[in-house]
Amino acid sequence: MNEGLSSIGIDVGGTKLLCGIVKADGSILTVRQAETRASHLLSDMEALVADAQAEARGLGLAVAGIGIGMKGAIDPRAGKLVRSITLGLADLDITGVLRNRSGLSAWIENDVHAATLGELKFGLGRKHRDFIMFNAGTGIAAGYVLDGRLHVGASGTAGEIGHMVVCGDLDLRCSCGRSGCLEDLIHRSRRGEQIAIASHEALKDVPIAYQLLALALTNLINAFNPSAVACMGGMLMNNAPMIDILDQTVRLMALYPAAEALAPIVPAYGGYQAGLLGAASLPFLYTDTGGRDAALKQGVNHVEAGRLYP
Repeated sequence: MNEGLSSIGIDVGGTKLLCGIVKADGSILTVRQAETRASHLLSDMEALVADAQAEARGLGLAVAGIGIGMKGAIDPRAGKLVRSITLGLADLDITGVLRNRSGLSAWIENDVHAATLGELKFGLGRKHRDFIMFNAGTGIAAGYVLDGRLHVGASGTAGEIGHMVVCGDLDLRCSCGRSGCLEDLIHRSRRGEQIAIASHEALKDVPIAYQLLALALTNLINAFNPSAVACMGGMLMNNAPMIDILDQTVRLMALYPAAEALAPIVPAYGGYQAGLLGAASLPFLYTDTGGRDAALKQGVNHVEAGRLYP
């Protein structure tokens, strides 16, 4: 592993931008934060990258490239944001702008997919070839690693579990037009609305929002049979008691063989900076393998060095 190699990661959130320099071993050296201003997004990202490049030079580090993780509809092959409902933006050539400004290669992924790749390279992926990244924050989503590969799906939208229908008999409309969507019910519950659901006896004293998370995660564990789960997002980070409750209840509700194969559920490797770490992993993963498509096809083998394998 090249100790003098680094990358620049940018985690684009609805309210803040995080930009940092990350070394090839996953250590985060610097972090800068800025307000997310939709009308100035590209110029603000350019400024953050310029500052990070200057910091990297000062530290004597080579920069492999720029990685961006962003919520919304992303076209990773074109390097563009297709649409962000949260920011009210569409059709932005983010990687093109940053490449031209910095002279560096740049890649962009959906934020949870990027965080999952970070976990694959630096965290659970060092021991597990089948795991789930479970994100519970403003949005509810998941990333799937199957046989050492990030599964993105036919159209790149795998893991949008926020619109998994968990209580279809409730007459509560989600913004997508259906009733009983996971994310909508969690939001309603956290706003104080009374949501009545039928759940496992083990969950009777657990807040409704977390009951819904447990039900959704149980479904994923039954469907994908992972050997591990990492959690990220504001509902679960720095919330060890609730992660423990999730772990215990999922084991009671999941099918026995799936529960038996599951290691203890853990926080994401990067903690609150899992999104930043995931974004920064993209240049490391994609540069050495001939690009994104080759990297996702080949997967990751983390025996010792954590390098992509042919």
